[in-house]
Amino acid sequence: MKILIVDDDQDVVDYLKDLLLEIGFSGESILIATNGFQAWRLVNHVEIKLDLVVVDYYMPIMDGGNFIKKVKEVNSGARVILISGDSGLKKEESSLADRFLAKPITIQDFKAALEEIKILPGG
Repeated sequence: MKILIVDDDQDVVDYLKDLLLEIGFSGESILIATNGFQAWRLVNHVEIKLDLVVVDYYMPIMDGGNFIKKVKEVNSGARVILISGDSGLKKEESSLADRFLAKPITIQDFKAALEEIKILPGG
């Protein structure tokens, strides 16, 4: 299982990583990028098959929406959770992902989203 967290806020990245570890995912399975462009370089050049992408919508260089479109072209099986502090994100923007979560994210909401898209530790 490979999971990519993409957010320009290090506190959010650390929080999401801690949630994934607490839920039971392995630390070795979690990759991190601080913007969509960095994440795209990682996905495109390293040729990693991702199972899950947790990505912020608003980021510098390449936003989450553009990153999702690109990653789906090369890794169509990847599940995507789009996150944003903007709970009013337009429907067409949030529909790019399998699930949308508004920040702040609780562990209950995160676990429910993972269960809904059938991403479970050891799965």
